[in-house]
Amino acid sequence: MTRAERFLLALLVLLVAFSPVFLGGVGRFEQDWSGRSRTPLERFLRAEGPWNVLCLLSLAAAAASLLVARERAAAGEPPAFRLHARLLLPLGGLALLALLHLLPLPRPLLALLSPGAARELEVLLPGDRSWRPVSLSPEGTGVFLGGLGAGGAVLLGTLLAARRRGPALLLLGTVAGTYALVAGYGLAESFLGEDRVIGFGKVGAPGVTGTFLNRSHMAAGAALALPAALVLLFLAARGGRWWVPAAAAAALLLGAVVPFTHSRMGLASAAVGVAALGLLAARASRWPWWGRAAVLLLAAAAVGGGVKAALDRVPDLRRRFELATTERGFFDIRFPAWKATVELAARHPLTGSGLGSYGTAIHGTQTPDNPDELHFAHSEPLQLLAEGGPAGLFLGVLLAAGALGAALAAAGSGDPLLRAAGCACGAGLAALLAGSTTEFHFHIPALGIAAAVLAGIPAGLAAGDPRAAPPPGGGARPALLAAGAVALGAVSLLQASGAATRLAEARFAEQGGDAPGWIAAARAAVAADPGSAGARRSLSGALAEGAWTGEDREGRAREALAEADRAVDLEPFHAYGHWARARALRAAGEEGGGGAALRRALTRAGGIGHLHFAAGKTLLLLSTKDPGLRGEALEALRYAGACEPRWFTAAVRALEEAGLPLRGHEALVPDRAYALVDWVEACRGAGDFEGAFAAAVRLWRLDPGPESRRIILDAARRAGREAEAEGILAGGR
Repeated sequence: MTRAERFLLALLVLLVAFSPVFLGGVGRFEQDWSGRSRTPLERFLRAEGPWNVLCLLSLAAAAASLLVARERAAAGEPPAFRLHARLLLPLGGLALLALLHLLPLPRPLLALLSPGAARELEVLLPGDRSWRPVSLSPEGTGVFLGGLGAGGAVLLGTLLAARRRGPALLLLGTVAGTYALVAGYGLAESFLGEDRVIGFGKVGAPGVTGTFLNRSHMAAGAALALPAALVLLFLAARGGRWWVPAAAAAALLLGAVVPFTHSRMGLASAAVGVAALGLLAARASRWPWWGRAAVLLLAAAAVGGGVKAALDRVPDLRRRFELATTERGFFDIRFPAWKATVELAARHPLTGSGLGSYGTAIHGTQTPDNPDELHFAHSEPLQLLAEGGPAGLFLGVLLAAGALGAALAAAGSGDPLLRAAGCACGAGLAALLAGSTTEFHFHIPALGIAAAVLAGIPAGLAAGDPRAAPPPGGGARPALLAAGAVALGAVSLLQASGAATRLAEARFAEQGGDAPGWIAAARAAVAADPGSAGARRSLSGALAEGAWTGEDREGRAREALAEADRAVDLEPFHAYGHWARARALRAAGEEGGGGAALRRALTRAGGIGHLHFAAGKTLLLLSTKDPGLRGEALEALRYAGACEPRWFTAAVRALEEAGLPLRGHEALVPDRAYALVDWVEACRGAGDFEGAFAAAVRLWRLDPGPESRRIILDAARRAGREAEAEGILAGGR
């Protein structure tokens, strides 16, 4: 191997090993906003440090790939884009589509390509005739391009490195070993440690998550790597290699962690992976028909026995499967998300809403049926259809088909190593693709990088010639050019990291109630990245908040409005911008019956993102004391009741402050424990002790426990209904 080849291989191994630890979602774990000093790890995560490291490593891998490609061309080997067009062309097509989504277009052409976006722009930016891109979130499309570039660099590097048999085996072992270590860490932390992840408290439902935020992603990673571990174990046992114990331990850890994640789709993905491994192994075997049938039967027995053992021995997993007997079954959360995603795709049938724009665009179609704000569609094909239109979905399907086709062809090869790699990679990709029909696995960088490596190994091995002589070195000039490209990328990434750090500091100051600190940090974030709509929104909010202190209120309100207008101009479809404009207008005193601009800004914020902003919209609408707006305010409260606790709490407080009678609005309160607790407090604060008792009864029947018992007894005492409460408590639910 040449130095360039060794450097490329080291980068690929580092990317695979780094990604699950820092790019599995840990950056979104709960943060402590109490004002204590952040640890270096927290600062690194909040400043998007892992993402910047990924970009830098990917840039270095791309530069090393170009060096290796030049060496291979000098040795007479054909270029990668000719050998692997089925993989590289769809990937390049997605990148081109994203660039087209970012291209500013005149309004007539935009109206032709995306009539829905053009119509909404007329409402969001009346009178504005400037050229606008198709993407509803240019920032999101930029992030999509960055992720696609990282995955493309890893894929290209793997296609070149895997032409040599040693590097191909090393990359396959890195995938299996890395995810086995993550699985082992997760199991040890859950059963022997404090059940934390790299020191952070878990969020969401219990289950082994490894270093991932979501247990389904941990299960997907294990399902993706399990076939590789099994194939490596087979190769080691057959060849008497020293790494038999390591491969056996990896396979054991990967198989054991799946049921303890309590992920239903994770178990299904692992079953698909093992079944696909059996099918590919039967295709690869040079045995007679009865031998192939025995392989298939063995795979079927492994799938059936594994699923039965998991359900028998892990009660929490079995209980999750029993949810299938409930009214909504397995897809209680996903069906509303899919419905909203299909409607989004119907609104933008030609070009989609823009690759990477889902988190912004979905607010236009999301309904209160979704219990949380949607960031992903929980279905990669549907999300690709909504963001990229038919062309995006077609290119995504072509890319998946190219990867699976390369693995299938390798499994039928006459080369034993190539057959083994085809079986391992094809089964791992099949498991990940199966899980992606109901999850967003490819939006997790760690899983995307592992998938790129598995897609490149069989195609690269098939293109390599084991008898080929090592290529000559590439010379100093290409190496210097590559080093210059990496240095330039490092400078830009350091600047982006600094801007992200300042924006994170602004958020910490906002959550800590430090208005002066928020203003200072937000100003620094805007100075570091003047084109960031997020920084502009933060500064506008900080200035509007600071205006209430009375110090230079008029000047701060005017500046807040200017920053909000700039944020809206950069991303008109982002609800936060219109929300920031509403806050700035209110700080400027545009309230009451004459606050037409305030109402318009609120309507736009609520229309784009009614779920996320319903409580704030309610508060501001009610603050106008306009009776004509109370119906709209109560409808916003209905939306808020389907949201997170803090939004519902704020909406209830708004009703209290506005002096609206609480009686008659009980139907708006959802049957959720936190909502009912808030309603009890709101009724009690308004002197409606009968309403408080009724809400406490609903709470007890929903969630009988010590806290609910205390609440119902207190409410009964105030309402004079102690005897009735004792009877309800004695009767259980």
